[in-house]
Amino acid sequence: MFSLHQFKGQLIPAWNDLKVHYQAEVASTNDLAKDYLADDPKAPGLFVSHHQTKGRGRYGKAFYSQLRHGLYFSLALPIRSSQTYPVDQMTLMTASAIVEAFSPYLEGALAIKWVNDLFYQQRKVAGILTEGVLDSSTWAIKGLVIGVGLNLAGSFSQADPCLHALAGTFFGQTLPDSFKQEEWLAQFLNLLHNLLRGNHEPDYLTIYRSHLMGVGQVITYQDAHQTSRGILRGINDQGHLLIQKPDLSIQSLTSGQIHLGSQQFRNL
Repeated sequence: MFSLHQFKGQLIPAWNDLKVHYQAEVASTNDLAKDYLADDPKAPGLFVSHHQTKGRGRYGKAFYSQLRHGLYFSLALPIRSSQTYPVDQMTLMTASAIVEAFSPYLEGALAIKWVNDLFYQQRKVAGILTEGVLDSSTWAIKGLVIGVGLNLAGSFSQADPCLHALAGTFFGQTLPDSFKQEEWLAQFLNLLHNLLRGNHEPDYLTIYRSHLMGVGQVITYQDAHQTSRGILRGINDQGHLLIQKPDLSIQSLTSGQIHLGSQQFRNL
Protein backbone atom coordinates (compact mmCIF):
# COMPACT_ATOMS: atom_id res chain seq x y z
CA MET A 1 0.00 0.00 0.00
CA PHE A 2 0.94 3.63 -0.39
CA SER A 3 -0.33 6.27 2.06
CA LEU A 4 -1.12 9.50 0.21
CA HIS A 5 -1.63 11.25 3.56
CA GLN A 6 1.83 10.32 4.84
CA PHE A 7 3.39 11.22 1.51
CA LYS A 8 1.80 14.64 1.12
CA GLY A 9 2.60 15.54 4.72
CA GLN A 10 6.34 15.44 3.97
CA LEU A 11 6.38 17.54 0.82
CA ILE A 12 7.77 21.07 0.85
CA PRO A 13 5.29 23.91 0.05
CA ALA A 14 6.53 24.11 -3.54
CA TRP A 15 4.56 20.91 -4.22
CA ASN A 16 1.30 22.09 -2.62
CA ASP A 17 -0.59 21.95 -5.93
CA LEU A 18 0.75 18.49 -6.92
CA LYS A 19 -2.06 16.11 -7.95
CA VAL A 20 -1.16 12.63 -6.71
CA HIS A 21 -2.66 9.42 -8.09
CA TYR A 22 -1.94 5.91 -6.77
CA GLN A 23 -2.97 2.55 -8.21
CA ALA A 24 -1.51 -0.78 -7.09
CA GLU A 25 -1.13 -1.91 -10.72
CA VAL A 26 -1.19 0.01 -13.99
CA ALA A 27 -0.09 -0.55 -17.57
CA SER A 28 2.43 2.32 -17.48
CA THR A 29 2.73 5.31 -15.17
CA ASN A 30 4.34 7.26 -18.02
CA ASP A 31 1.28 6.68 -20.19
CA LEU A 32 -0.98 7.91 -17.38
CA ALA A 33 1.17 11.01 -16.98
CA LYS A 34 1.10 11.72 -20.73
CA ASP A 35 -2.69 11.37 -20.80
CA TYR A 36 -2.87 13.79 -17.89
CA LEU A 37 -0.76 16.38 -19.71
CA ALA A 38 -2.85 16.01 -22.87
CA ASP A 39 -5.71 17.75 -21.03
CA ASP A 40 -3.56 20.86 -20.42
CA PRO A 41 -3.60 20.80 -16.60
CA LYS A 42 -2.41 23.80 -14.64
CA ALA A 43 -0.87 21.74 -11.84
CA PRO A 44 1.82 19.03 -11.96
CA GLY A 45 0.73 15.43 -11.48
CA LEU A 46 2.32 12.36 -9.94
CA PHE A 47 1.35 8.79 -10.81
CA VAL A 48 2.55 6.05 -8.47
CA SER A 49 2.24 2.26 -8.68
CA HIS A 50 3.81 -0.92 -7.32
CA HIS A 51 3.35 -2.97 -10.50
CA GLN A 52 3.31 -2.19 -14.22
CA THR A 53 2.15 -4.56 -16.92
CA LYS A 54 3.69 -2.55 -19.78
CA GLY A 55 6.60 -0.74 -18.17
CA ARG A 56 9.15 0.51 -20.67
CA GLY A 57 12.53 2.17 -20.86
CA ARG A 58 14.39 4.01 -23.62
CA TYR A 59 13.93 2.86 -27.21
CA GLY A 60 10.67 1.19 -26.19
CA LYS A 61 12.46 -1.66 -24.40
CA ALA A 62 10.41 -3.48 -21.76
CA PHE A 63 11.23 -2.58 -18.15
CA TYR A 64 10.53 -5.44 -15.72
CA SER A 65 7.95 -4.05 -13.31
CA GLN A 66 6.62 -7.08 -11.44
CA LEU A 67 9.16 -7.19 -8.63
CA ARG A 68 7.77 -7.99 -5.18
CA HIS A 69 8.93 -4.61 -3.92
CA GLY A 70 9.11 -2.25 -6.87
CA LEU A 71 8.22 1.43 -6.95
CA TYR A 72 7.26 2.99 -10.25
CA PHE A 73 6.24 6.61 -10.63
CA SER A 74 5.94 9.35 -13.22
CA LEU A 75 6.00 13.08 -12.64
CA ALA A 76 3.97 15.14 -15.13
CA LEU A 77 5.17 18.73 -15.45
CA PRO A 78 3.11 21.17 -17.54
CA ILE A 79 5.28 23.70 -19.36
CA ARG A 80 3.76 27.18 -19.34
CA SER A 81 5.17 30.48 -20.53
CA SER A 82 5.84 31.43 -16.93
CA GLN A 83 7.30 28.02 -15.97
CA THR A 84 10.01 26.41 -18.04
CA TYR A 85 12.22 23.41 -17.38
CA PRO A 86 15.68 22.58 -18.75
CA VAL A 87 14.34 19.63 -20.74
CA ASP A 88 17.76 18.30 -21.75
CA GLN A 89 18.93 18.35 -18.14
CA MET A 90 15.97 16.77 -16.37
CA THR A 91 17.24 13.19 -16.65
CA LEU A 92 20.54 14.25 -15.07
CA MET A 93 18.74 16.13 -12.28
CA THR A 94 16.49 13.13 -11.65
CA ALA A 95 19.43 10.73 -11.41
CA SER A 96 21.22 13.10 -9.03
CA ALA A 97 18.13 13.42 -6.82
CA ILE A 98 17.78 9.63 -6.67
CA VAL A 99 21.42 9.30 -5.62
CA GLU A 100 21.00 11.88 -2.86
CA ALA A 101 17.67 10.49 -1.63
CA PHE A 102 19.06 6.95 -1.27
CA SER A 103 22.33 7.93 0.40
CA PRO A 104 21.00 7.59 4.00
CA TYR A 105 19.73 4.06 3.32
CA LEU A 106 22.64 2.37 1.53
CA GLU A 107 26.02 1.21 2.78
CA GLY A 108 27.66 1.86 -0.58
CA ALA A 109 27.27 4.54 -3.19
CA LEU A 110 25.02 4.44 -6.22
CA ALA A 111 26.65 4.73 -9.63
CA ILE A 112 25.15 6.35 -12.73
CA LYS A 113 25.47 4.80 -16.16
CA TRP A 114 25.04 7.65 -18.61
CA VAL A 115 22.50 8.82 -19.21
CA ASN A 116 19.56 7.29 -17.35
CA ASP A 117 20.45 4.09 -15.43
CA LEU A 118 21.56 3.64 -11.84
CA PHE A 119 23.67 0.77 -10.55
CA TYR A 120 24.28 -0.56 -7.07
CA GLN A 121 26.88 -3.22 -6.35
CA GLN A 122 27.51 -3.64 -10.09
CA ARG A 123 23.84 -4.29 -10.91
CA LYS A 124 21.18 -2.11 -12.48
CA VAL A 125 18.63 -1.10 -9.87
CA ALA A 126 16.83 1.88 -11.42
CA GLY A 127 15.97 3.47 -14.72
CA ILE A 128 14.69 6.87 -15.83
CA LEU A 129 12.55 7.61 -18.88
CA THR A 130 11.99 11.28 -19.71
CA GLU A 131 9.44 12.04 -22.42
CA GLY A 132 8.04 15.23 -23.88
CA VAL A 133 4.38 15.86 -24.73
CA LEU A 134 3.83 18.02 -27.80
CA ASP A 135 1.16 20.59 -28.54
CA SER A 136 -0.71 19.23 -31.57
CA SER A 137 -1.09 22.68 -33.14
CA THR A 138 2.35 24.21 -32.59
CA TRP A 139 4.47 21.06 -32.09
CA ALA A 140 6.10 22.79 -29.15
CA ILE A 141 6.72 20.83 -25.97
CA LYS A 142 3.82 21.55 -23.63
CA GLY A 143 4.66 19.07 -20.94
CA LEU A 144 7.39 16.83 -19.58
CA VAL A 145 7.07 13.35 -18.09
CA ILE A 146 9.80 11.98 -15.83
CA GLY A 147 9.32 8.27 -15.28
CA VAL A 148 11.31 6.33 -12.66
CA GLY A 149 11.45 2.60 -11.99
CA LEU A 150 13.06 1.42 -8.75
CA ASN A 151 13.95 -2.21 -7.99
CA LEU A 152 13.66 -1.94 -4.23
CA ALA A 153 13.70 -5.61 -3.16
CA GLY A 154 12.72 -9.05 -4.39
CA SER A 155 13.68 -11.73 -6.88
CA PHE A 156 14.00 -11.73 -10.66
CA SER A 157 13.32 -15.48 -10.89
CA GLN A 158 10.17 -14.83 -12.94
CA ALA A 159 11.83 -12.28 -15.21
CA ASP A 160 13.37 -12.86 -18.62
CA PRO A 161 16.59 -14.88 -18.08
CA CYS A 162 18.57 -12.21 -19.93
CA LEU A 163 18.00 -9.91 -16.93
CA HIS A 164 19.48 -12.28 -14.37
CA ALA A 165 23.09 -11.28 -14.99
CA LEU A 166 22.44 -7.54 -14.90
CA ALA A 167 19.41 -6.59 -12.80
CA GLY A 168 19.62 -6.13 -9.06
CA THR A 169 17.84 -4.46 -6.17
CA PHE A 170 18.63 -1.76 -3.64
CA PHE A 171 17.91 -3.96 -0.62
CA GLY A 172 18.28 -7.59 -1.68
CA GLN A 173 15.29 -9.87 -1.21
CA THR A 174 13.50 -8.03 1.60
CA LEU A 175 12.56 -4.42 2.10
CA PRO A 176 13.93 -3.15 5.44
CA ASP A 177 11.49 -1.77 8.00
CA SER A 178 13.50 1.45 8.13
CA PHE A 179 12.68 2.25 4.50
CA LYS A 180 9.36 4.07 4.11
CA GLN A 181 8.38 4.54 0.48
CA GLU A 182 6.24 7.61 1.15
CA GLU A 183 9.08 9.29 3.04
CA TRP A 184 11.62 8.45 0.34
CA LEU A 185 9.44 9.65 -2.53
CA ALA A 186 8.68 12.94 -0.78
CA GLN A 187 12.38 13.46 -0.09
CA PHE A 188 13.19 12.71 -3.72
CA LEU A 189 10.69 15.31 -4.99
CA ASN A 190 11.94 17.89 -2.50
CA LEU A 191 15.51 17.29 -3.65
CA LEU A 192 14.52 17.45 -7.30
CA HIS A 193 12.83 20.80 -6.77
CA ASN A 194 15.85 22.22 -4.96
CA LEU A 195 18.25 20.95 -7.62
CA LEU A 196 16.05 22.47 -10.30
CA ARG A 197 16.00 25.83 -8.55
CA GLY A 198 19.71 25.78 -7.75
CA ASN A 199 19.00 25.63 -4.01
CA HIS A 200 21.07 22.53 -3.25
CA GLU A 201 24.78 22.07 -2.66
CA PRO A 202 26.41 20.34 -4.36
CA ASP A 203 24.59 21.08 -7.62
CA TYR A 204 23.25 18.33 -9.84
CA LEU A 205 26.19 18.33 -12.26
CA THR A 206 28.65 17.86 -9.40
CA ILE A 207 26.59 14.98 -8.01
CA TYR A 208 26.17 13.37 -11.42
CA ARG A 209 29.85 13.63 -12.30
CA SER A 210 30.98 12.21 -8.96
CA HIS A 211 28.83 9.09 -9.49
CA LEU A 212 29.36 8.62 -13.24
CA MET A 213 30.51 5.12 -14.17
CA GLY A 214 33.38 4.33 -16.48
CA VAL A 215 35.34 7.58 -16.35
CA GLY A 216 38.84 6.94 -17.70
CA GLN A 217 37.82 3.53 -19.05
CA VAL A 218 37.54 2.31 -22.62
CA ILE A 219 33.89 1.79 -23.53
CA THR A 220 32.04 0.49 -26.56
CA TYR A 221 29.00 2.25 -27.98
CA GLN A 222 26.71 2.24 -30.98
CA ASP A 223 27.00 5.40 -33.08
CA ALA A 224 24.96 5.68 -36.30
CA HIS A 225 24.59 1.89 -36.43
CA GLN A 226 28.34 1.44 -36.12
CA THR A 227 30.26 0.09 -33.16
CA SER A 228 32.82 2.57 -31.83
CA ARG A 229 35.26 2.62 -28.93
CA GLY A 230 36.81 5.39 -26.92
CA ILE A 231 37.80 6.52 -23.45
CA LEU A 232 34.96 7.99 -21.39
CA ARG A 233 36.16 11.36 -20.10
CA GLY A 234 33.00 12.60 -18.35
CA ILE A 235 30.20 14.98 -19.31
CA ASN A 236 30.13 18.64 -20.28
CA ASP A 237 27.87 21.27 -18.70
CA GLN A 238 25.06 20.31 -21.09
CA GLY A 239 25.21 16.70 -19.91
CA HIS A 240 26.66 15.41 -23.16
CA LEU A 241 29.02 12.46 -22.97
CA LEU A 242 32.68 13.22 -23.64
CA ILE A 243 34.59 10.48 -25.46
CA GLN A 244 38.29 10.58 -26.29
CA LYS A 245 38.89 9.10 -29.73
CA PRO A 246 42.03 7.19 -30.82
CA ASP A 247 43.41 10.40 -32.38
CA LEU A 248 43.11 12.01 -28.87
CA SER A 249 40.31 14.36 -29.98
CA ILE A 250 37.31 14.74 -27.65
CA GLN A 251 33.88 14.07 -29.10
CA SER A 252 30.69 15.36 -27.43
CA LEU A 253 27.75 12.97 -27.83
CA THR A 254 24.07 13.34 -26.95
CA SER A 255 21.81 10.56 -25.71
CA GLY A 256 19.95 10.61 -29.02
CA GLN A 257 23.15 9.91 -30.96
CA ILE A 258 24.48 6.79 -29.26
CA HIS A 259 23.53 3.69 -27.31
CA LEU A 260 25.67 2.35 -24.48
CA GLY A 261 25.26 -1.32 -23.63
CA SER A 262 24.82 -1.85 -19.89
CA GLN A 263 26.62 -5.19 -19.51
CA GLN A 264 30.09 -3.66 -20.03
CA PHE A 265 29.60 -1.45 -16.97
CA ARG A 266 29.18 -4.34 -14.54
CA ASN A 267 32.92 -4.76 -14.21
CA LEU A 268 34.03 -1.12 -14.38
